[in-house]
Amino acid sequence: MANKRISAVSISKLWYLDPKGITEKPTIVSIKTLIESATEITNVHQDTWSLEEAEGTETGFTDQRTGDYYRFNPTEKGEVTMNFTIGLYDMETKAALMGGEATASTWARARETPNINKTMIALTKDNVYVVFTKSKISARQAETDGATGIAVVARAMQPDNDALSSEYWLIEEEA
Repeated sequence: MANKRISAVSISKLWYLDPKGITEKPTIVSIKTLIESATEITNVHQDTWSLEEAEGTETGFTDQRTGDYYRFNPTEKGEVTMNFTIGLYDMETKAALMGGEATASTWARARETPNINKTMIALTKDNVYVVFTKSKISARQAETDGATGIAVVARAMQPDNDALSSEYWLIEEEA
């Protein structure tokens, strides 16, 4: 059987949940169970979704006599992020991702900078699940074509559970 080739095209569905909800290496079956207790983000504003990895950094050392590099420190990993803007949302979603307090019809900004961590689960249009087991959420209000959206950056972090990786990709086979 040949390996299925993917491109991880765009975004089809997107969810978040408390990172304590993921306790074992995800499988397609466990992801579907996690999704049942997750909150779905039902709107991602056009052309704002991206999944990116920054280039790692290295420090090189040169021979003062020749100017040539003779050694490098090990590469530091680049930051891995999910980036998107929510164009249509409710107050509870705003509070869950930006902090603060919400009711069905109100939102109040937190006085302190919130520390928000979420498990993020994305499903691409070509059926690839991308899971950040724990991510630092940075969210802010942003102008989106005449409206105010919630611009979100989810930065993959080392999970609290040492048995887990920070990021998983799983291909859902077509039925």
